[in-house]
Amino acid sequence: ADSFRISSLEVILRALHRMNLIGDDFEDLVTSMADYVKRSLAESPKMMRDRGDAAKFATEVAITAIRRHKRRKFYENILTKTLPLSEVYKDCPAQVASTLKKALTDASLDHLPGSGVQKRRG
Repeated sequence: ADSFRISSLEVILRALHRMNLIGDDFEDLVTSMADYVKRSLAESPKMMRDRGDAAKFATEVAITAIRRHKRRKFYENILTKTLPLSEVYKDCPAQVASTLKKALTDASLDHLPGSGVQKRRG
């Protein structure tokens, strides 16, 4: 089993998006991180995971998308193809899920499959 924790990737991504990094290399890194999270969800033993760690990482992806709104399609792909939201919400505490849903709404990504955001009927 790999010993790198998803929560570490969350912290790293938060620091990187605060540094305002942009470009293909940054997006390749985010893609790689999301792929690692997806594989970790599938393969890592429970003792190597924290409840809601994947949702916290996805929250950071959504927050990163807010600041990079011109690349929203890239972040949509991350949260639908590389790291599907339906997998992220499994075994996720309610407060963590609520934070993710808010970030998705703020990033205008609440329309994504598996987002868990209920649209209000007007």
